[in-house]
Amino acid sequence: MQTEHGAIVAGSDFYYASLYLAPAERERVRVLEALRRAIGDVAGQTSDRGVAHVKLAWWQEEVERLAAGVP
Repeated sequence: MQTEHGAIVAGSDFYYASLYLAPAERERVRVLEALRRAIGDVAGQTSDRGVAHVKLAWWQEEVERLAAGVP
């Protein structure tokens, strides 16, 4: 379970699984989980296929910028 902003809720499966990670690793995994949920929300919350494609293209560009070191 998470809040709408991607924070991990104490008591969720993800919360307990992340407790076994080192703090730096835990933060990276939490960021990736928040990204995964944000991208997944596009499909669940967007009824217009064209709008969904634009939103997903935006996320793709952002991830590419992040990989290039210029988010």
